[in-house]
Amino acid sequence: MIKCMGCGAFLQTEQQDKTGYLPKNIMDRGKDGVLCLRCHRLKHYGENRPTDLNASDYLKKMEVIASEDALVLYMIDIMDVYGSFMQGMNRIIGQNDVVLVANKMDLLPSSVKSGKIIHWLKKYAKEEGLKAKDVIAISAKTGQSIDVALEKIKNFAKERNVYVVGATNTGKSSFINQLIKSTTDLVDDVVTVSRFAGTTLDFIAIPLTRKTEIIDTPGLINQKQIAHKLCKKSLDLITPQKTIRPLVYQLEEGQTIFMGGLVRFDFVEGEKSSFVFHIANQLPIHRTKRIRADDVFERMKGSKLVPPFEEEMAKLGKIVKRSFWIPSEGEYDIVIGGIGFVGVKGNKLKIDVLLHETMDVMIRPSML
Repeated sequence: MIKCMGCGAFLQTEQQDKTGYLPKNIMDRGKDGVLCLRCHRLKHYGENRPTDLNASDYLKKMEVIASEDALVLYMIDIMDVYGSFMQGMNRIIGQNDVVLVANKMDLLPSSVKSGKIIHWLKKYAKEEGLKAKDVIAISAKTGQSIDVALEKIKNFAKERNVYVVGATNTGKSSFINQLIKSTTDLVDDVVTVSRFAGTTLDFIAIPLTRKTEIIDTPGLINQKQIAHKLCKKSLDLITPQKTIRPLVYQLEEGQTIFMGGLVRFDFVEGEKSSFVFHIANQLPIHRTKRIRADDVFERMKGSKLVPPFEEEMAKLGKIVKRSFWIPSEGEYDIVIGGIGFVGVKGNKLKIDVLLHETMDVMIRPSML
């Protein structure tokens, strides 16, 4: 059987609603590297068609990795570390060597040093019980540090196959495309790339060296990732497309910042302080007084305060409040899963974050 080069699904010509469907007249041409209809529409029209696979199907496919002697590259999204750091990953990796690959470094300000990010991630990985051989910070979009990654992969792989694993939308397929381009004369992407969850449906093995294949795997579904609940026009607003321009607000007690209609950030108590918002440049921001925030939200939701749009409300659930006390010393990030993070220096501050119950928010020592 022939696999789709874009998503890894076995090609078939009988059932249009099943994965791997391709019209028979195209299949009969017998061309190498052919794409299924779903990948063709994703690549050329940005159209995402649902699949007949679910989270348990993907996990079952991944069970083979632990039984092999391989190198595992564990890809995470530097802008959504917690959303892309999957529970139970050690069970998938087994006893194999693992290298943590932090993608999307191009989104952080150029003043941020990759060495600091790597140091922070090594500490975090250890706290999460991940025994990583190394940590690499890259950008699959720009090619930043791809040469470093390739050299380390060759050193650690020792002629074993290399599996690239991770949550959906972390950039696994983009990373593999960059590796292929750096080792061949190809200039076009081989593996299908999109911002939609579940683009890769099965293993896609591609020769990396004479004795080593690099294998793209289906993205693991973390239901806490907000991308699973939003439509394309919302994803366009929350997903950074280029280097983030940090937004610095000097806020006084009793002021509120809306991030679209998804997140409300209330400065409840404390002296005037500086807050640095690291979010997508195109996400609408609105500043107001806390006493007016409820009224502003009711008047502007769905118009100026988007996303979400009306059709997404049911998936997101009701709005809840999470409260945080910032200690008197140190620097911290308040992290909103899938949206970004807000940097703040300790000054005995109270912050309330109002967001939908299906979204995650937490506090951490500053990453930057």
